[in-house]
Amino acid sequence: MSVFNYNGVQLDLARQKESIPYIKEFITFAADAGYNSILLYLEDRIRTASYPYISESESYSVEEMKEIVRFAEEKKIDLVPCVATLGHAERFLAHKELQHLSEVSDDTIDRFGRSNPRKDVFCVSHPGFYTFIENYISEVAEIFPSQFFHAGLDEFFNFNLCPLCRELMPTRQDEEEVFLRHIIRMERLLSKLGKRMMIWSDMFEFYTTVLPRIPRNIVVMDWQYQDDVRKYLGHLFEIGVENRIAQNDSLGLDTVMACAECGLNNAVSTLKYADRKNAWGFLYTSWEKSHSYFYRSYPMIFFSGQLSQGISAHDAWKNTMNYIFGSDDPMLSYAVHLAVSDGNIRNHRPASESNALTRPFMGLPVDRYTQSADILGMLQESGDKVVSVLGKKVWKDICNNMEEKFLANELKSSFWDILDYGYRDDYYNRALMAAADLEKLIDSEIADWDVFRAGIEPNNIAGGKDQLLAGLQKLFNGLTGDNFMKIRFCMPDQYVVNSFDVEFLVDGKWITAASKNPAKSDGLSDTLFERAVFVDFAGVPEAVRLSVSGMGGRGISYFELYKDGKHFVPEAIQEVSGIVEHPEYLLSDDVKFTWFNTQCTRYNYNNPVTSRATHSVTLKLKEAEF
Repeated sequence: MSVFNYNGVQLDLARQKESIPYIKEFITFAADAGYNSILLYLEDRIRTASYPYISESESYSVEEMKEIVRFAEEKKIDLVPCVATLGHAERFLAHKELQHLSEVSDDTIDRFGRSNPRKDVFCVSHPGFYTFIENYISEVAEIFPSQFFHAGLDEFFNFNLCPLCRELMPTRQDEEEVFLRHIIRMERLLSKLGKRMMIWSDMFEFYTTVLPRIPRNIVVMDWQYQDDVRKYLGHLFEIGVENRIAQNDSLGLDTVMACAECGLNNAVSTLKYADRKNAWGFLYTSWEKSHSYFYRSYPMIFFSGQLSQGISAHDAWKNTMNYIFGSDDPMLSYAVHLAVSDGNIRNHRPASESNALTRPFMGLPVDRYTQSADILGMLQESGDKVVSVLGKKVWKDICNNMEEKFLANELKSSFWDILDYGYRDDYYNRALMAAADLEKLIDSEIADWDVFRAGIEPNNIAGGKDQLLAGLQKLFNGLTGDNFMKIRFCMPDQYVVNSFDVEFLVDGKWITAASKNPAKSDGLSDTLFERAVFVDFAGVPEAVRLSVSGMGGRGISYFELYKDGKHFVPEAIQEVSGIVEHPEYLLSDDVKFTWFNTQCTRYNYNNPVTSRATHSVTLKLKEAEF
C-alpha cells in the first residue's frame, strides 16, 4: 500500500469537549499509530474576540489551543481545524446574539416537511453572516500553523428557505450559483490566510453543477461508511453510484477518502479502495462521543494507522495489541478483534424505543446478539493480560461497550418475544433484569467520567440517564398494556428522512396513534423491517389511515393491530390521497409494498414545498380469522 500524502484521524471536540491532557494523550497516540494529521472537528469550541458568547467551561481559549498546537508540533502532528461554514451551525446559532443568522425560524417548514426545525444552517443572505464567519475563521486560522483549514459544507439541507434567500435564489440554478459563490468566497479568504481549503463532498451529489467549477486547490473529502467500500455511494438521495475519485482527478482535485467507526472492515476496505484508486489522502473519522468514551475505538484507529503505512494486516494488529495493551495474548487479541469488528458508531444508548421496537423482517439475529456476551466473557477472562495504563482504560471501555450491546439486545429480544407470543412473566422479568443491569452499567460509566474526562463538565452520561430510564419505563408500560400495532416497511436504503402518521377511526372520530414517527431499520442492510408502536385509545377501530410526509418516499408492506385481545387486519381500501403506488398491496400479508410519495428524493429536495404534502391510504379493518 502506498503512503498517503494526507493521513489523518479526526477528534470530534464539537459534540464533546475533552481536557487538554486528554487531547495531548490522543496526539501522542495518533503519532505513534502512524498518522501525520489530526482533524479537529471544532465548530464553535474556540472562544475568540469575535465569538465571546460560549462559556469558558464549554470552550477553549486561544492560549489553550495554542498550547495544544505546540504539543502537536513536537509530535510532528499537523492539527487541522474544522469550522463548519454553512450547516452544522447549531452551536453558534444557539446563542441569542447570533440567532438572527439562522436560515430557519420557528415558523419555517423545512425541506423534510418539519415545522419548528432545528436551527443548524447559516443564512448566506443576511448582511451580518459573512462578517461574522470571516472574522471567526480568521481568528481560528491564526492559531494553527497548518497549511490546511476545513470549512465543512456537509449536510446543509435547510439551505435557501428564508425570505431573504428565496429572493436571492428564486430558481434552482440560482441556488447552485450561490453555493458556488460561498465556496469561492471561503477559498479566497483561506488563501489570503495562507491556508488550503478542505471540504466534505456529499452535497455535490445534490448540487451537481458546482463540483466542476470549484477552485482546483481545494481538497475534497469523500466519506463512505458502508461495511465494504468498493465504490462511491451517495448519501440520502437514491444512493447514486459514482466514480468520484476519477472524477476529482479529472478536475485536478485531490481526494481524501474517509471511513468511520461503523465496523473494522469499513476502515480496511476504505484504505484498500483509496490505495487502488490512487486517492491523495485518508481520514479516519469519529463522531459524537458525548454519551460514550473514545477509548473503545482506539484499536480500530491504531490498526488503521498502521495499515495506512503499508504494514501487513497481521503485523498491524500485533503492533496494535502490543502498543495499547502491552500484550498480544491470543485470547485477548481475538476478543478485542471481535469486539471492534462490529463497530461503535452512534452505539451509545442503543436501548432506545426506536431500536428496541424495530427488527429485521426475517427475524432478530439472536446468535450475533449472544456473541456480545461471549466476547465480554473472553475479555474478562483475559483482562489480567492487560499491563499498560492506556490498555486498562481501553479494555474497560470495550467491556462496557460489549455489555451495553448485550443488554440492549436482551431487552430487544424480550420485548419482541412479548410482542410476538403475548405477555409472559418470564419474558417480562428477563427484560427487567436487563434494564436493571443496564442502569448499573450506566452508573459505572458515570463514575468513569472522573477518570476518562477529569475536569470536564457537565457529565453528559449522567445527564442522559434519566431520559434513558424514562424511555425504558415507557416501553415496559406499553408491554403490560398489550395494545400495539406492527407496520412492515420496505425501503431501498436506510437513509430515511420522512415520517409516517397513523390514525384510527373510532365511533366516527379520527384518533392519532402515531405522529411524525421517523421509523428506520436498525442497520444499513436490513431495509425490510417491522416497527411496533404502542397504542392507547378506547373503542373498536373501524378503519386506519396510514400517512407519509416529508422528503422522499416510503414503502409499506403491511399493517396489523393488536388491541384488547383482538387482532385487526386490513379488509379493503377506502380512500387514497396524494402520490401512492399500488395501494392494493397493503391488503396482503407479504413483502410487496405500497409506495408513498415519489421515489425521487431529489425532486422533493429541489422543490421543498412538495415535502409538505401528505400521501395516505385509508383501510377498512376487520378482525383476523387466525
